Amino acid sequence: MSTIPHPSESMPAARREATAPVMMVQPARAGLSLAILLAGTHLLWSFMVAVGWAQPLADFMFRINFVEPSYTVAPFAAGTAVMLVAVTAGVGFATGWVVAKVWNWLPQRHGMNGG
Repeated sequence: MSTIPHPSESMPAARREATAPVMMVQPARAGLSLAILLAGTHLLWSFMVAVGWAQPLADFMFRINFVEPSYTVAPFAAGTAVMLVAVTAGVGFATGWVVAKVWNWLPQRHGMNGG
């Protein structure tokens, strides 16, 4: 059984790379991914504040960056923690959505693959 090679198989490797399709990113999916990541890290931070681990961590992070710690972590407040997680989730979603839209727009407008 004979098969006909795909036209790209006979092209030089550099040309095949230049004509490779650019992956499109779903904005809602990118937004949700970044929202989960940011909200998750801030949920972890809220937990650390609640159990008393946040101040030693903050002090350590300042010191390894050659900064004398001068901030004090406030006592845990559930309402503040909910607001922190909600705001960072919203910012994460918006940022991921915008980045995906820009990503999808660039190759079509600017021919980033040599076109």
